[in-house]
Amino acid sequence: MKKLWLRIKNYFASVLKEEIDPFKYALSVTVSVFISCSPLFGLQTLLILFVSLVFKLNTPIAILASQISWPPTYAFIVYTEVKLGLQFRGETFYLPKTDWLSFAQNHIGAWFIGYLIFGTLFSLTSGILSYFFFRYLKLRRINKKLPTSLAG
Repeated sequence: MKKLWLRIKNYFASVLKEEIDPFKYALSVTVSVFISCSPLFGLQTLLILFVSLVFKLNTPIAILASQISWPPTYAFIVYTEVKLGLQFRGETFYLPKTDWLSFAQNHIGAWFIGYLIFGTLFSLTSGILSYFFFRYLKLRRINKKLPTSLAG
């Protein structure tokens, strides 16, 4: 158990030592949030891992950002995407008497259109905000010379 804790501690120490690249981190967040909004629930983490490895994004940041699609928030995301998709297609939106997932599956075309609209807007907003956040962290580290190790 002690070795496991030491490995975890060393991993996070190496992440902290890494030079902060706000653009790369924000790109990781943007791509991750876009994929997390997709109708492919259950495959999102695998897709994010694949994309972050292929495009050499920051995988821990991408995985962390993908947690936007956990079940309570995913219900809001599905609702918003289906509603946007139906409105974009000119169809009327009504509150279903069945569960949301079967309603969304019956309107998969509208869900996909809504995903493209909502996913793009939400991921770009998240990416821009995270860029400024990571830029702030980088400037703070430079100005205050923050420690880059968890040791001690």
